Amino acid sequence: MKRSGAKRSVDLAPLYPGKAQPIVNPGLTRDQLLEIHRLLRLNRIVEDKLSAFYRQGQIPGGFFSSLAQETISGGPTFALRPDDLLAPMSRNIGSLLARGVPPLDIFLQSLARRDGPTRGRDGTLHFGNVEQLALIGPISHLGTLIPVMTGAALG
Repeated sequence: MKRSGAKRSVDLAPLYPGKAQPIVNPGLTRDQLLEIHRLLRLNRIVEDKLSAFYRQGQIPGGFFSSLAQETISGGPTFALRPDDLLAPMSRNIGSLLARGVPPLDIFLQSLARRDGPTRGRDGTLHFGNVEQLALIGPISHLGTLIPVMTGAALG
């Protein structure tokens, strides 16, 4: 079968964003913006170190990095009230940091250390703190967290 020599014309204009528009502040104060920036930088620093630990074989199980996606978990968590329930899943270090989990707890948990939140029983970030931080720990099978959170929200 012989192909036609005619070239197709494809309109690429919708793929280009056009003229850049100035960023509009959604009403956050300078201190809030600096806190978000601090949180995102802390998230990157913690993840870089955890990634190095994982490559060295010091983290049992898996490590799910959110490299270049820090705002996905940290940003929305920053917008929640302290008593809003949160059930982070994979790539959730930003949400944990935004909720006030100390980086040391994240390292201890990831390295499955006895002083970690689950006393070394789980090397992943599967831990919660409902009483103090309104965090419901993730469940390994992510889909099963949906009915758990539905019940928590209704409760």
